[in-house]
Amino acid sequence: MLGKDIEAEDVSGILSRLKISNCQNATDKNIIEAVVPSFRFEDLEREIDLIEEIARIHGFEKFESVPPQSNLKKGRYTYYQKTIKSIRQSLCDIGLYEVINYSFIGQSWLEKLKLTIEEGYKDTLRILNPINEDFALLKTSPIPLMIRNLLNNINHGIKDMGIFEITKIFRKKEDSKLPDEINTLGIMLTGKIIVKSWNIQDKNYDFYDIKGIMEYLFRPYFKIIT
Repeated sequence: MLGKDIEAEDVSGILSRLKISNCQNATDKNIIEAVVPSFRFEDLEREIDLIEEIARIHGFEKFESVPPQSNLKKGRYTYYQKTIKSIRQSLCDIGLYEVINYSFIGQSWLEKLKLTIEEGYKDTLRILNPINEDFALLKTSPIPLMIRNLLNNINHGIKDMGIFEITKIFRKKEDSKLPDEINTLGIMLTGKIIVKSWNIQDKNYDFYDIKGIMEYLFRPYFKIIT
């Protein structure tokens, strides 16, 4: 425990000086049986307390500084983690901004987007003790909160942007009380991808920009297939 061998006789002497009666075990001289006096019951409750007293009287300056030793292994990303990391980096490389939203959503946002009538999105799970109604449900899609991200930016005058989120959505399972947690990628683009300049016309985001992003993400796999 102390990282240093102390002779049993020295340990016995230290305990004796502390008025702690002790004797060496008859079968194993390295084992010392100690009886804590009544006036030390409050601070000497465990074996480690006795060890601390021995170290204190022996002298802390006699203990050499030794780096801790442990059989540690370097951590590695799983294939799944590497894939998520690669997707995140690729989307940032092409100029999209990552957003991070809560896993909770309010009923009002689902109703605004008509997700309450969409199969797969309407079966939400309600939180037993939500902070408020905006955090009452587990989200079944990243879309509502990402739209809120865009609206907040548009209200602050930022109308041209692309965002993405890698998040978990939650779907009910018929044979289990626990939901399915599905990792999902959401991408949203709004406004102009190119702003008008003296030598170029402006261009709005369109379907082909989303198509190009998906092709860009899957390019490593296309190479493998071909």
